[in-house]
Amino acid sequence: MQKRLSEYLINKAKNLKDKKIFLRVDYNVPIEKNKIKEKYRILESFKTIDYLIKNGARVFIVSHLGDPEKFSKKYSLQILYPFLKNKFKNIEFLDFKKTKELFNGKEFFGKIFLLENIRFFNDKTKDLNFAKNIAKNFQIYVNEAFSASHREHISTFLISKFLPTYFGFRFYEEIKNLSFWKKNKKVLLILGGKKISTKYPLIKNFQKDPLVKKIILGGGILNYYLKSIGFDVKNSYYEKDFNKKLSSKKILKITDVVFEKNKIVDIGSRGLEEIFREIKKFNGIIIWNGPIGIVEQKPFDEGTKKLAIFLSKRKNFKIVGGGDTLAFLEKIKILNKFNYISTGGGAMLYFLAYRTLPILKIGGFSF
Repeated sequence: MQKRLSEYLINKAKNLKDKKIFLRVDYNVPIEKNKIKEKYRILESFKTIDYLIKNGARVFIVSHLGDPEKFSKKYSLQILYPFLKNKFKNIEFLDFKKTKELFNGKEFFGKIFLLENIRFFNDKTKDLNFAKNIAKNFQIYVNEAFSASHREHISTFLISKFLPTYFGFRFYEEIKNLSFWKKNKKVLLILGGKKISTKYPLIKNFQKDPLVKKIILGGGILNYYLKSIGFDVKNSYYEKDFNKKLSSKKILKITDVVFEKNKIVDIGSRGLEEIFREIKKFNGIIIWNGPIGIVEQKPFDEGTKKLAIFLSKRKNFKIVGGGDTLAFLEKIKILNKFNYISTGGGAMLYFLAYRTLPILKIGGFSF
């Protein structure tokens, strides 16, 4: 029997006082020289944390950062601790040793804790016994990590098998706002980024989706597409080990690209004009995830910048998601020009492609 997601919003939980909460957030944000480049995702979790604290819960904040296979100072969540300490004065950081002790049953007294990077603890395994052993140390599981919930990891998926499960305010808002497809709204997708392998299944789904009218590619994904249709990409990056065909009438064929030292670094001016013409004649929802050039290097950020400014002036309902995209829009100060800002990149696309997430399927949730 399906359960209504709204009934499992955290404010529907009874008697949170002194309950130990495993709160999964997603603080996997861009960091440069120990400085947070995109705070939006972190700030959006505060409403749920504030609610839990106000209602007397003991909050254990769990997140990943990067994709390390073992402890690495570079990926320690201690980097984020000063920023969180500014907001939550009594927060305590549990380092690798203390987090391991917590998972092994040691009691820590206090109201709010930031745990060490969950990826240091084999979070990506599908070990049910391991998930069960972690769950024994908590009383409630709260998922406020929409942007990581397209993955079937222990902290975003399996742990919900062993604990009463609720969802944070932002998670619920994401599902509510991304469910526009139920009203048969047509969509234009702009997909950038580096890797085709992670997005290929989603693109295949979008190609079959009658609501998706046009797909515009950029970055390494465009390189792969161009290579697959016989365009000479020279020494440009694309996933050489990936060999599935990518072609569709829905994909806008853009061959005007900027080369630098035989590598594609951006979309050219004529290519941008083709994109702008396509967008001008489209009156549905525009969804953007991923830069279309190498935004870390000037002047190869020009295509992404021009696209962002062009979109910001359109009257279409515009949805944007993905850490790198949000960081770039924050940098050029036009993030607020978009109608809905999703905390997810891959998760946003996964939900739009499949109309659900693993954590929703496992609980039989409808919305």
